[in-house]
Amino acid sequence: SYPRASFSRTFARLALKSVAIMYSRLLVCVSFAFCAAQADGVAATALNIQPTLESGANLQSVQSRTMVRNITCGGGIPGIDHAYGDLKPYTPNISTTSACCALCQAEPKCVAWVLETDTHLCFLKAVTSGAPCTGGNTPCRRSMPNRISMANCPDGPTPLPPPPPAPPVPHWLPVANLSKPYRNWTYYIGQFDGFVVPPDAGNFPGQTLVDCPLVYQKTPEDALPGKYRMAYLFFNGTKGNMGYEVGLGTSDDLLHWSFGQGGDRGIVFPRNPVEGTFDYGGVTLGGMLWDKMEIKSPRLPQKLNGKYWCLYGCYPSREGYEAGDGGQGMAWSSDGVQWHRLSNTTPITPGGNPSNPKWEQITVYQPNLVESNGTFYDIYNAAGINAAGNHAEESGVRTLAVSDFPGLDATQNRSLWVDSPKSPVLPSGPPGSVDNRMASDPKVFWDAEQQVWVNFYVCGGDATGSHVDICIAFSTDLLAWDKEDTPLYRAGGHPSGIDSSYAHKVSVIYDDNGVGYLYYTAVGSKGRGIALLTSRPVQ
Repeated sequence: SYPRASFSRTFARLALKSVAIMYSRLLVCVSFAFCAAQADGVAATALNIQPTLESGANLQSVQSRTMVRNITCGGGIPGIDHAYGDLKPYTPNISTTSACCALCQAEPKCVAWVLETDTHLCFLKAVTSGAPCTGGNTPCRRSMPNRISMANCPDGPTPLPPPPPAPPVPHWLPVANLSKPYRNWTYYIGQFDGFVVPPDAGNFPGQTLVDCPLVYQKTPEDALPGKYRMAYLFFNGTKGNMGYEVGLGTSDDLLHWSFGQGGDRGIVFPRNPVEGTFDYGGVTLGGMLWDKMEIKSPRLPQKLNGKYWCLYGCYPSREGYEAGDGGQGMAWSSDGVQWHRLSNTTPITPGGNPSNPKWEQITVYQPNLVESNGTFYDIYNAAGINAAGNHAEESGVRTLAVSDFPGLDATQNRSLWVDSPKSPVLPSGPPGSVDNRMASDPKVFWDAEQQVWVNFYVCGGDATGSHVDICIAFSTDLLAWDKEDTPLYRAGGHPSGIDSSYAHKVSVIYDDNGVGYLYYTAVGSKGRGIALLTSRPVQ
């Protein structure tokens, strides 16, 4: 879903894992004219172009023979912006530097390339800083703190000027007033160095981070202690076995969380063990079927046909971070704790492919399930080409009649969910806006007091710089969304500094006293964990 944790999950995946929790990785950034044949790990001759090295990685010297495109790149010299400027989403399964270089050479607009040699992901860059790093939130510093060489750039000339702001967008709803109940909430300082759920919650094998909280009340069949549950994903960073699985947190007060209970020592929804299946690479619960959609109602799972249900995002490959074209499946549970896939062979929504509409041709990401007036809506995000011809993450809709739920035809192994011709319903914004590169991971509820649907979504664009923020939009029909012009909460707001890079991917619940709890994924120098905002101060 993902800031897949890059500038967007599509645009800056290099920024995911902090030094403290990260496995070794080598990033190589090179300018070139000719990608001369070179054995993997053996440098060509001539220019001294520095590779960018992460903590703990083994240095592999990679240089270029000649310079036609007059751009140098690397750590601390005139260079590339590692967290911005991707020409296109990464190319997977590229295992050699020469292959990544060749991809860049074949793209006329490519000025540099970056290869992750452990995950075999090749990133092509369309822009460079063109000047030495200048510190602060400037191009060469637009990367996670675990980019050691980038974080230690020397001072230099004046940074590039920011892009011009987006022109005013007309509103058909009073979005500034509608957003007021959700603004100016209080940051809660969690017990885990500021997090309420730390990056290593559960201590699962190979774990490097946690992400995507989904918070709800326990069901009557749930025998575990505590009143509340949090399904969250963790990432296994073991080479050759990378991917998401779902862990469980339990709490009695929404503030203090325990881990390791339910399922297999706290893993309540594992990846598919069968290689070649659509969810072999990873799974993440995202679209729970709620008993009520009203935002302040108890966040209880709904039982339908004798089971609890949840749409989940998934990936087919274990060769990297969110490797493959994504997709979505349907899971069910008898108790709201342990989850099972409805089908091993048929996804609810297939992954990105060239036959899809352009906006979702590359990768299909996280679902969100909404029920209204006899229809189910899967409001989900995907990566593709936006109306301006640029790569972006946007959000669209698939629908299903309630009578057809859960939406799989077992006899024909096909999904009954129907694409909306109005997708993307939450498109990326114009240049200069907060979401011209990312309008994704929607979480939708009904605001009964204001009689409007509210959508908490992830935004990233020119106006957010290298950061990813929490934005908000409103609708009366779930299809046309009016966005607030400024983020609801920006990265860097948490007093513990845990969200200095990203604040995104929310889950909202209200307690019995009417206090709202907005959980979100926070990314900064302390890693990737779960943070919390509350509608009024709590202890």
